[in-house]
Amino acid sequence: MTYDLESFCVANPKYAELSSYTEVSYLKAYQDGKLEADNAKGYEAEFVCDVVELMTELRYEAERDFREGSTQANNRRGELRLSIESLTDRLTSDTSDEPPQQLVSVIASQHLSVIEDLISSMRKILRRKRDMVSISSVQQVDAHCLRWLARQPGHLAQEKAGSRQELLAVVREETRNTLENRVLKDFVYRVEILARRYLQQYESRYPASSRVKDVKRLRSCLFNALRLPEIQSLPTMKALVQPNYVLLHDARYSKLWELYRLVLAHTRMSEIVWPKRHRLFAEIFLVWVITRLNLEHKSFYELSYWIKEMPTNGCFFVEPTFTNAFEDSNGDVLSCVVPASCGIFELKSTSYSKHVHLLYIPGDFESDFHFPNNNDTYVVCCFSGKCCDKPRHRSNVIWVNSLNQMDSAVSELLRKK
Repeated sequence: MTYDLESFCVANPKYAELSSYTEVSYLKAYQDGKLEADNAKGYEAEFVCDVVELMTELRYEAERDFREGSTQANNRRGELRLSIESLTDRLTSDTSDEPPQQLVSVIASQHLSVIEDLISSMRKILRRKRDMVSISSVQQVDAHCLRWLARQPGHLAQEKAGSRQELLAVVREETRNTLENRVLKDFVYRVEILARRYLQQYESRYPASSRVKDVKRLRSCLFNALRLPEIQSLPTMKALVQPNYVLLHDARYSKLWELYRLVLAHTRMSEIVWPKRHRLFAEIFLVWVITRLNLEHKSFYELSYWIKEMPTNGCFFVEPTFTNAFEDSNGDVLSCVVPASCGIFELKSTSYSKHVHLLYIPGDFESDFHFPNNNDTYVVCCFSGKCCDKPRHRSNVIWVNSLNQMDSAVSELLRKK
């Protein structure tokens, strides 16, 4: 089957309701470290997680400005104002001496000592169980043990103990297999993956960074912890957790529970936006367009955005107004007109006008497609292996499939007249 490229338009993709598009199995495999970015599905999962990380960083910026009193909250739902200056600095600046602040770097810089303490002195409990023990070692019996004893042949305890001279009794066994330690193991596993990917992305670019050094120490601690016998012997978490008394009220484990909830919420964000990831791409691309225009030109209207704590319908911003007008150095007016659907927008000035189509081709798409024969510009976010093999020499098509390519794609778009 051959699809027209318009079938992938972000405004109304024809494939977005298919079960294969909303399936999150390979996203979860990537989050669990079982799928690497070496194939179409891995690239797409990496892209979505990278955009979510970026949105989380922008949220940190908004929270910092709010704490400092330079911005205000929109309502009780946790929507915070994000200035265009913060957006521009994060998206278009290449001169920063530090990698971006992410959840894993916050954990590494502020909570490493708590994690090390928990790993080195995991909570142990004495658990009662019934077992066969020698007569001389019997200290406690219960009703079940007495019933067992009554069924054995003989009159005296020595006769009932048989040739092995053992009786069923209640014994106490020291164990670390508790809910709070299973949460610790799952936390260590998840954060180690986040730390590893953070270092893969930023260690070579910022070798002297204090954040990178903190994350390296955290990753080393977690990597070694996962190989400890007491950690490996714990069963893996396979369901949602209802916290017990220790997780809620113990000084150390309550901090672990707080961090664990943040990690789960961070993971959940990618799963929430996954069925609407075409809209996530449109949002981040248009944010990048506006910040690049603001950097290079003077805007006519105030640029201010509100960012949510959790995404809805694939978007992190609260109904952003991407439509704006800018004045360049020659006094010409450049306007960016974006409809609510965000699938097609228009860039126009006194000398030119062009329509830009935002298209998203998922990693599991294997059908063929063809380009329409017109003069519009197409920005194609493509992860399909079959589609990515298409010739890329068309002058009106801009390809992008990673966050690192976003700024160059936007710059190329704005250079085209």
